[in-house]
Amino acid sequence: MRALEIHTPNGWLRGIADGEVAHWRGIPFAAPPVDELRWRAPQPVQPWSGFREADSFGPICSQPRSGGLGSAAMRRMPQSEDCLTLNVTAPADPESDALPVMVFIHGGAYVNGAGSDPAYDGSTLVRRGQVVYVSINYRLGALGWMHFDEYATADRPIDSNLGLRDQLAALAWVQEQIALFGGDPDRVTVFGESAGAISITTMLASPAARGLFSGAIAQSSAPRVVPPLEQAHRWTREYLGYLVANPDDGDEVRGMLAEVTSTELSLALSRLSAAGLRDEPAAIPVVPVVDGELVPRLPVAAIAAGEGLPVPLVIGTCDREGTLFSHFSPTHASLKPTWKQMVTKAHSFVDPVADVEHGDGDETPPATQLREIYPGYPKRGALADLAGDGAFWYPSVEVMAAHSRYAPTFAYRYDYAPRLMNMMGVNATHGGELLPVFGIYDSDIGRFMTALGGRGHYESLSATMQDQWLSFAHRHRPLADWPAYDIDHRLTMIFDRESRVESDPRADRRRAWQAVTATSSSLIE
Repeated sequence: MRALEIHTPNGWLRGIADGEVAHWRGIPFAAPPVDELRWRAPQPVQPWSGFREADSFGPICSQPRSGGLGSAAMRRMPQSEDCLTLNVTAPADPESDALPVMVFIHGGAYVNGAGSDPAYDGSTLVRRGQVVYVSINYRLGALGWMHFDEYATADRPIDSNLGLRDQLAALAWVQEQIALFGGDPDRVTVFGESAGAISITTMLASPAARGLFSGAIAQSSAPRVVPPLEQAHRWTREYLGYLVANPDDGDEVRGMLAEVTSTELSLALSRLSAAGLRDEPAAIPVVPVVDGELVPRLPVAAIAAGEGLPVPLVIGTCDREGTLFSHFSPTHASLKPTWKQMVTKAHSFVDPVADVEHGDGDETPPATQLREIYPGYPKRGALADLAGDGAFWYPSVEVMAAHSRYAPTFAYRYDYAPRLMNMMGVNATHGGELLPVFGIYDSDIGRFMTALGGRGHYESLSATMQDQWLSFAHRHRPLADWPAYDIDHRLTMIFDRESRVESDPRADRRRAWQAVTATSSSLIE
């Protein structure tokens, strides 16, 4: 039986046992980012004396109470700016002293979510696969992803990319301390979904992430949403217009940043988003940015140029990513523009002007070709697929192709949806693969999705996907039936009732996107 009392470099922790697994919850991996540390990169933990009880989760990071697609339990959780904690789950009776480690980065549009969300309970993975599972918090909304660094002074330093720095600090903690919990720091797989996956594909282009993980799984990343710092600064100035009288007055801005409440920051972000980002309606204002330091260049371009971290990678998306956003409008205003942004971007790719600019000739113009690939455009269903493919699927294909030149890469598409989701026209949409990966059929969302049946298929698919994810964690490659991806064959695992491997699935769509985005595709073809 694993000891629940562990002496870490920062002090003693006392965990709890739960049948076959042991938990240590609410472990600080950085100093509380409050007061003078509010807008700073994460700082070292201050040691504590005596035992720190690690039997309950820490507060979730400040976020809208009504926001997102999270569970009802999440909305009741205490929240605070003092939230930089992580949680460790490990086998109570481990088969080895050094088990592979799986670190999960949650999604939520960089506005919502927490490592303690019941949907991300990794106990099933721990029991099934003899791994050590870690879930983390990171700063959200303006506190983590607005970039105020141009207002920094020698007396009032301000850092950028704070949420990404939090994630890297958590991974550094794993490298330093996970062996105390039975984990192997040389076999760390970082995996995440949506915003968590965007963070991972961004980390692949960050020199600061080197050595922090040896494998990565990106579930529904949108690798191209990462803007340059100059663009982020323009959004910041627009955002500040809701908080100060004069965004050009540095003293006023710095004073506000010290005193403003997290609620006020959240309301201002809602107003910014509700305004539709007048000048750039297809942009997302709270994301990692290319700051020239932590993230030297656009991740897709960095990976294509061989500048990414050459670690084994699993990357994929869901069959119809866009239908989640077209059917379910998140209740919080800061998330509502997501669908509008995706649609605006989709329209920009199929603007008839592009056909004119392409010129005359026998070849079908790229924008027309793209429209024809989505029958029914611009009706809602076709537009949802176009927007979802443009935001998630095709940029992920770019990363697959680019990364496969430098490291083992394994591509997938998740296609399964239960009867209710198919009847609603949502099908296998964004986030759908989380249920089988975590085996969360008894959660609120799991019971809802299987209300008309499908639990049996989920259980079978869950065993398949968990075995693949666990094989990757143990050996940094999936099971033998899942071949590596390369640009000659583009072999892709399709997860469905009967999973299978396809070569270059939806090749017609891929070629159409390549034609329209010729500049970006030239990087990888």
